[in-house]
Amino acid sequence: MTTEKEVQQEATRLGVPLSTYSPGDGITRYRFGGESNEYFASSAWTTVLGARDALTWLAGYGHAASRAREQSQRRLDLVERRHGRAS
Repeated sequence: MTTEKEVQQEATRLGVPLSTYSPGDGITRYRFGGESNEYFASSAWTTVLGARDALTWLAGYGHAASRAREQSQRRLDLVERRHGRAS
């Protein structure tokens, strides 16, 4: 069973701001992004219900962030080659 602690650890590893809210109905809400760790701040990127779905969202975010870094590095390498500063 996925726990809130696992979600918090993964969010921290990825550098994703996380806040939670448990209204008493048995389903914890996980809100990612934003400028603060306040659940009710309006600048959140997304909200998911339950720890399993939260880890799924974080896995997708991590994959997308990794791909973006790879693409940026390829672009930088191309610019350096064009300007004669190949590594």
